[in-house]
Amino acid sequence: MATAIETDMLSGNSWNPATDDPDTAAGWLKRMKLRFWQLLPLRALL
Repeated sequence: MATAIETDMLSGNSWNPATDDPDTAAGWLKRMKLRFWQLLPLRALL
């Protein structure tokens, strides 16, 4: 288990928030679903 955790923590297995855009890794359909949910005034309802 420790080996798997160490493998996951390698620098090549993470996003660099300064240069990478992880949103582009999501598929087109997932991005469209997110845009739909962003249009709804959910904060006002909560």
